[in-house]
Amino acid sequence: MSGRSMRKLSISALIYAVGDLLTKGARFILIPFYVRYLSMDEVGALAILQLLTFSIPPIFSFGLPMSVARFYQDMTDKADRFVSSLWCIGFGLSLLGCSLLAVGIHFLPEAWTSQLSVQLLLLAVLAGFFRANCSILEKKFIIRREPMKYRSFTFAQFLSTTGLIIYLVVFRDLGLKGAVLGEVISCGCWMLVSVSMLFRAARPDFAVIAWRGIFRYAAPLAPHMIFMWAISYSDRLVLKAYEGFDQLAIYNSAYMLASLLPIFSLALKNAWLPDFFERAEQDRSGGKDFSAKFGWYLFICLIMALLIIVCAPPLVHIFLTKEYLEATRPMQVVAFGLIFHAIWIVFVNPLYYAKRTKTVAAISAFVMITNILANLLLIPRYSLLGAAGATVIAYAGGALICFMVAQKEYNMNLTAPSLGGLTLLFFLFAGCGVCWPPGQQPWIDLGLRGVAVLLFPVLVILIPGLLPGNRPNPFRTGPCR
Repeated sequence: MSGRSMRKLSISALIYAVGDLLTKGARFILIPFYVRYLSMDEVGALAILQLLTFSIPPIFSFGLPMSVARFYQDMTDKADRFVSSLWCIGFGLSLLGCSLLAVGIHFLPEAWTSQLSVQLLLLAVLAGFFRANCSILEKKFIIRREPMKYRSFTFAQFLSTTGLIIYLVVFRDLGLKGAVLGEVISCGCWMLVSVSMLFRAARPDFAVIAWRGIFRYAAPLAPHMIFMWAISYSDRLVLKAYEGFDQLAIYNSAYMLASLLPIFSLALKNAWLPDFFERAEQDRSGGKDFSAKFGWYLFICLIMALLIIVCAPPLVHIFLTKEYLEATRPMQVVAFGLIFHAIWIVFVNPLYYAKRTKTVAAISAFVMITNILANLLLIPRYSLLGAAGATVIAYAGGALICFMVAQKEYNMNLTAPSLGGLTLLFFLFAGCGVCWPPGQQPWIDLGLRGVAVLLFPVLVILIPGLLPGNRPNPFRTGPCR
């Protein structure tokens, strides 16, 4: 792996990180507004509505965005027509799925609709439908290595969504309805922008689609996305059933603060994705390149996780109100789980390349069952910490199983000893951060903890052999040795 390749990957990752931080960070930035302008019950209800909205894009896109990533480079001069045609198919499928879901909402038990009105639930479905039809354009930007276009698109989404929600919630005093309505208006506008950009590049041509191959690849991804949705959100559904909206509000706020980690891990994965598929086509072994890049990927993710775990007490004080101080410990535990999520989403790429989408779905189904059982066992006994612990169990199991299966398909050149030193040092720092008592001044406390976290990357770089891969510095020129 050349230094030039790694520098290009690093720049792309930074641009993706900024873009993802802006678009997905809207929810993160809105936390202080929600906890101050909505009651705890409304914040808990908003968690359920967001659960519905954000579940629709991965489920009702039926794996088509991942088909763009997998087949775009094979289509040569027909690639843009291929993407436009896939968007039309995805629009029809998501319209059908969301329509059925909207009809089903009218048959929900009264226990749900008495706390969440049918109107709010339908608005959440509509927002999810609009979001689902933006995902193919975003995947096209990623696979074409156009991070600046991706960043511009997501930045505009961030501004419109955040601005509308703040205006409707704070200035128009629409409360919970304003939060959902802002999402609907913004996502609807950006769906129109998305389709206009795709059709401007090329009109749909359904003749270019190898229907059998596409659906054989994408069809298993639909249940996989449903299983992943259940893994991500079953903790909140079970917690709501046992503890009510007030505890759900605390847990969801903790989860949203910890979600700074997947923002960065997904950005790094998006930057790596085109390079991975390209190199996989050239060399199926690919071990040294994968090992070196994974080492630095894991290193960056561990730094972010450490920042969240160590800095959790002052972050909770700064972003939330005194009613939410109980969120500190769940936030730290969830961050541990999200480390394994970051590992899982990378280990699944070799399976996508090998077209083993049925295997991907089988893994996520097994992990989903494990996660639901863990939630049912732990939440009644440990409440918030039980939900966070079930998250750790689910993602750790998924990462481990995915690694063992993917290693048979693609030589990732990773071994437990190569990761042991880095992991051990991380847990040493994380343990000290968990035991560190909160300070009296949150901002000063945050600064001290941030400085302490900086010692981790310094030690990792200075101590030889802690980074996985066969070279300590990927930025120098020359191939891996």
